[in-house]
Amino acid sequence: MINLKGMTWDHSRGFDPMVVTSKKFQEIHNNKVSIEWDKRPLQAFADRPIEDMTDDYDLIVIDYPHVGEVAHKGLLQNLNLNEYQSQLNDLKKQSVGKSHESYFIDNKQWALAIDAASQTACYREDLVRALPSKWDDLLSLAKERKVLWPLKPVHAISSFIVFITTLLKN
Repeated sequence: MINLKGMTWDHSRGFDPMVVTSKKFQEIHNNKVSIEWDKRPLQAFADRPIEDMTDDYDLIVIDYPHVGEVAHKGLLQNLNLNEYQSQLNDLKKQSVGKSHESYFIDNKQWALAIDAASQTACYREDLVRALPSKWDDLLSLAKERKVLWPLKPVHAISSFIVFITTLLKN
């Protein structure tokens, strides 16, 4: 039997699907392959370098901010193998927004979108009369202490990427 080891994050959305999928994979392959999953706390998921885990794990669940490091250093096998092209195209069509594409860099698919999260804005109508449509409007709201910003590094960089992308589109 082939025994593989996987690492994911310590949350029911990250761990439970991996365990269930691995059992099904084992059944499909006549119990010739097993996958044992370890999990790490969510903050460690964001902070621990992928490079620290590649020697210990065969499969690693990553988040999109790590894709640049993975691609640049060649830490993981990309999924652009001819036999997977049809499945990759199907997954791209079935994913939420650009989730699938968030794992695509340097013309290679480095991971699959198994979970979707996005930066979003919200407001209270009783506190904000009009939504900002210009940067100056947003800065005015910030001066009135009506703007919040994520401070954890992974969320801050994600917000920064949203702003840069927005600026480049305009």
